[in-house]
Amino acid sequence: MAKKNNKKVKDNSIAGRIKNAMVKSSVICLAALGLVSLICISLATRAMIVSDMTEVAKISATLVGAEIQKMKDITFEMGCNPVLASDASNEEKIAILQTKVTQYAYTGCGLTMQDNIDIVSGWDCTTQDTVVQALAGKVYFSEPKIREGVPLTSYFSAPLWKDGIANTEIIGSVIFMSNDYFLQDMVKEINLSNTCQVLLLDQHGNTIADSKQEILTEIINTVELAKEDKNYAGFAKVAANMVNGQTGFMNYDDRYAAYAPVEGTDGWSIAVTVSQGDYVGSFLLSIVGIIVVMAIATVMSIKIAKQLGMNIAAPINACTDRIKLLAEGDLHTEVVVDDSLKEATVLTTAAKDFAASLNSLIGDMDYLLLELSKGNFTVRSQSQESYIGDFTNLLTSVSELRVKLSETLHHIQESATQVMHGSNQMATSSQDLADGAANQTDAVHSLTQTIMEIADGVGQNAQQSRMALAKMDEVERATMESNEEMSSMTAAMERISATSMEIANIVTEIENIASQTNLLSLNASIEAARAGEAGRGFAVVAEEIRKLAESSSQSALNTKNLIDASIKEVEVGNQITERTAESLNKVVEILAEVRQDTETSARLSEEQAEAMRGIEAEISQITDVVQSNSATAQESSAVCEELTAQAISLNDLVEEFTI
Repeated sequence: MAKKNNKKVKDNSIAGRIKNAMVKSSVICLAALGLVSLICISLATRAMIVSDMTEVAKISATLVGAEIQKMKDITFEMGCNPVLASDASNEEKIAILQTKVTQYAYTGCGLTMQDNIDIVSGWDCTTQDTVVQALAGKVYFSEPKIREGVPLTSYFSAPLWKDGIANTEIIGSVIFMSNDYFLQDMVKEINLSNTCQVLLLDQHGNTIADSKQEILTEIINTVELAKEDKNYAGFAKVAANMVNGQTGFMNYDDRYAAYAPVEGTDGWSIAVTVSQGDYVGSFLLSIVGIIVVMAIATVMSIKIAKQLGMNIAAPINACTDRIKLLAEGDLHTEVVVDDSLKEATVLTTAAKDFAASLNSLIGDMDYLLLELSKGNFTVRSQSQESYIGDFTNLLTSVSELRVKLSETLHHIQESATQVMHGSNQMATSSQDLADGAANQTDAVHSLTQTIMEIADGVGQNAQQSRMALAKMDEVERATMESNEEMSSMTAAMERISATSMEIANIVTEIENIASQTNLLSLNASIEAARAGEAGRGFAVVAEEIRKLAESSSQSALNTKNLIDASIKEVEVGNQITERTAESLNKVVEILAEVRQDTETSARLSEEQAEAMRGIEAEISQITDVVQSNSATAQESSAVCEELTAQAISLNDLVEEFTI
């Protein structure tokens, strides 16, 4: 058993090659376009991330600076309070300070006079930075400090002006301590995503606020930790730039970081970091959108390539089918001229002219044979210009057949005339048989010879008639086969019509898919609009999907119109096929009549031959009678009369032919 070949057979048709070439070029172009789109989206996404996060870092730094400035302003305002600078009791002064502590949720407060003793705690603050800076005329904000058992705390101080008049004589200092969550609360309010982390570093790189921590109980320096632990190396580069007071963007490990300095501080800087995965989602969505668009575009290119190949191959297939029908005996089916392409017009026009020429030639040949079968041997071709090239021999053969048949009938007619005259002479001679038996013997021999020639001619006529009858049988069989093929073609046309209806249903499904795709594009556009700036790229993809859906819908509509036109053409083809089948049935009926006439002619010719053989036998007997006994003259006369009757009958038969 031969091994089955599972290898796919290559499509060498024109339509197949055009489709393959267009599909390959489309796939290459779409792949290149998709790659460029992905690169552009990647660059645009990164640019957006850099821009957005840098702006967030700047805004966050501005907010932190504004909050610190607000607390400085509050402290400066208290330094201008005349009650605190007066001789009021310490209880009254502490009550005023506590009002601010309660109002702004501070941890504590302090007030020093010229002796630098805090009236609240009783501590000597001569060496404290807060008091030193305030006595120097500055509104001071200290670095966060950690004391034993106390979370990270910052101090604000301002000069206490004499009589509450700013920029006069400094007589002391006003001090406030921030609450434990002052900085933590500010960084926690900044949130870009679930993975967002905001860090606040001082001028030394120490972490003084972390949105992922509730409170800080120790100072952490990432730059120093990175020297011993490589896990901190990534953020250490960011921290180094922050310590240098830079504004920028950097990615480390699997995170993005944007940083900016905080104005109004002594070298503080804030950093906003997020996981790279937060922005990968939109990028992946763009990739999926591009893949979907590429897939749809590839399918559409395959359909367009297939349609283009079919348009080019259609006239070739039409000509091929028409030639097949000619081979099957169909001479009447019209060839529709395809004017979509110049080459297609030339090809289909040539096929149409060929079919028309062959139809004219076969029709003329049918006319010649039909007239010959009717006994008209003077018939001439009505379309001699159709017999060109090798077809000239066909007309020559028919003409020679006509001439030979005509000559044969001429001989038969002459022989019949001779028989008739000879029989008359024999009738006369029979009356004088007794007187001239010897002379009559020679005449009888001559008559016998003539009758033999007539018998041979009649036999040849019968043989030619049988041959013509055989040819008519072949023509009849060919016509019947053509009629059966016409029925098969009618059934094929009906199947084509049914297939076209199924294709129309498929096109309707394609229209539904296009409508659903358009709805999906609308929903995607709405979601992109909700996403704001982050969804702008996806909105472009959604718009392209919508345009593609509209294009798909229009293409499906055009395809449906073409299929409807094809169904109508199939119906017209069915009507033409039915009329052709009726014409073939009429041809079959005419051929049956011609065959019957030819068969009758053959039978009559055989009967004549048989009669001539009988005459020959009778003449032989006459010879014997003449030689043996002249008394048989009366009997010979009767035989001559019968011979005359047969000659007349034969002459009548010959006169039925036109020669």
